[in-house]
Amino acid sequence: MIARLPPNWRALVRPNERAFGILGARVYPYPFVGDMVRTMRDVVRARDEDGFVRELTDAGLEALLGTMHRLVVRWLVSPRTFLEHRQEIWDLYHDTGKLHVLSQSSHEYVIEDAEWGNTDPVVCKVNVEGRRRMLEVMGLGGIEARREKCRAWGHATCVTRFRWT
Repeated sequence: MIARLPPNWRALVRPNERAFGILGARVYPYPFVGDMVRTMRDVVRARDEDGFVRELTDAGLEALLGTMHRLVVRWLVSPRTFLEHRQEIWDLYHDTGKLHVLSQSSHEYVIEDAEWGNTDPVVCKVNVEGRRRMLEVMGLGGIEARREKCRAWGHATCVTRFRWT
């Protein structure tokens, strides 16, 4: 996989470390993240990019969250508390961007990612899938995540709707 990664990004990965030495942090340029995911997709010959991104994001969060952390999230975190701390969580992973809750109910929320410097559609997909997976970790089911606007599609902001049963 690393040999197929564009040469300018190879110095950011470590072939003999778990997850290629990639950290879940804001130290990587968005184009690198997009190229890395696309390269991985191509190496495994995944036909469904959305499905591949979902599986990759789920695996990344599983590696990040141990059993105890999953229990803490399930017992102490809800969509409401997540949204209350959304900017603080966002800032752990991103250099730019402001999150605005456009609407919120007991089974849905719509969030806008404004002032975000990303325009890579794969990075958007990873971002949405991470939020979707966290709702699952919270114990919610029947989750639907739908991008309604996306900077990668030419919109000024990204808007995503999350629903659960």
